[in-house]
Amino acid sequence: MVKPAPGRSQMLARPRTLLLLSLLFAAACPLPVMAQEDDAATESDPRMEEAQSRFAEATALFDRGDYESALAEFQEIYALMEGHPRRSFVLFNIGLTQEELFRYDEALATYRRFLEEAPRPAPREDEVRGAIERLVPRLATLTITTNVPEAEVWVDERRVGTAPGSVSVTGGRHVIELRAQGYNPARTDLQVAARTEPSLNLELDRSFAGVSPAFFVTGAGLTVASLGVALGFAAAAIAEHGNLSSQLSDSEDQFEVTQARIAAMEQNALIADVMFGAAGVLGIATVVLAFVTDWGSEPPPEAASLRVTPFGGATAAGLTLEGSF
Repeated sequence: MVKPAPGRSQMLARPRTLLLLSLLFAAACPLPVMAQEDDAATESDPRMEEAQSRFAEATALFDRGDYESALAEFQEIYALMEGHPRRSFVLFNIGLTQEELFRYDEALATYRRFLEEAPRPAPREDEVRGAIERLVPRLATLTITTNVPEAEVWVDERRVGTAPGSVSVTGGRHVIELRAQGYNPARTDLQVAARTEPSLNLELDRSFAGVSPAFFVTGAGLTVASLGVALGFAAAAIAEHGNLSSQLSDSEDQFEVTQARIAAMEQNALIADVMFGAAGVLGIATVVLAFVTDWGSEPPPEAASLRVTPFGGATAAGLTLEGSF
């Protein structure tokens, strides 16, 4: 069992919580912001029934000193009471629990939110204003600069804001960490005195998130080009093979078939085989590049475009390439 540390907040915790419990759920409590029909609706709302059950558990957890669990319960109660006129009263308990966890920056923000949301006259308003006056001197304003916009600021494993910017921290030693997608975290230990405004600069190094999109675009273009060349030479070889076969079967034209033409056809076929192989290798490499490319926040570049125009003759073959990649 976790025992709370003795102090002023411990002595006042139970009366505060019990009084707030009656303000939340007792229909007899005279609040000008809530009419009798609101109380009747509360009694039939399953969310309010769950909130009441959780409130009893949260109070017991708080009294045992299990402030982390109590805070989770109070925050869940606040969510369950969405739309309820007395929902803002739960913020009092949330702020009180945050104080016990020494999260003075969160407690200060919660108390201020309580004053904004609670109906007037707000219960325990004087205590809340006193708590705000008590917490402000315990905080320091830390200004953090960095090379990455909107980097997450974590203080003692708790996210408190973004950098570049300023965050409130309690006096004492803290672990300050910046996190950003695509970058390695940067952290440092920092001793901060209350009521000061220290500055801190942390640079983030980019982590390996992939290769440049230019490699993928180049690979795609070379794959298409290789395939186009292969198809061109293959078409020329097939066409010439058909011509040679036809001439060899004709007694009058068979003497026009020369060894040079046969060698040219075989050469075109060999080039086609080589280019088909190259296109296959480049295609596999391009697929791999698609998975390791760092596209970042920018849209992927346009796909490579290529127009292939093959040509061939009795002694030569080739193709014309037009496009960009």
